[in-house]
Amino acid sequence: MEKFIQFTDELRCGVGELDNLHEVLADVLSELHTAIKLRQGDEAVQELLQKVEDHARICFAVEESLMRILGYPGYEAHEAQHKVLLARLPKLRDREFAGNQSASSELIDFLRSWLINHILVSDKDCSSFFLACGVQPQRKRKPWAVFGTG
Repeated sequence: MEKFIQFTDELRCGVGELDNLHEVLADVLSELHTAIKLRQGDEAVQELLQKVEDHARICFAVEESLMRILGYPGYEAHEAQHKVLLARLPKLRDREFAGNQSASSELIDFLRSWLINHILVSDKDCSSFFLACGVQPQRKRKPWAVFGTG
């Protein structure tokens, strides 16, 4: 089965650690999509939604730490985008498990759209700033957030 989110070079922002974290998040969203599509049950979907939230929090913490350390001028606006997503996730999850038929489709479409748009606009902007500040573009080893996934 084809992945729901193909993590192409277009989605890479040039900072290896962030690209790796984004790719893990895209993979987890693809797992969630598969679980919903194949009707693997509420428990499987609930676990994957928690995994999405956990990986999003890790990704956001790394990004926000770099922004604060390097003095990224768009920090507050970027952090606000993260907070909006994290606030919306429980509401979408509640609708998913309230028997709302359209909730699954809305949930996965929203998460896919949010992630792709966020990477293409906000993350690429802050990554350009990070690279200009001397952050190394690539990592040679597997990121710590990948261990235990999959």
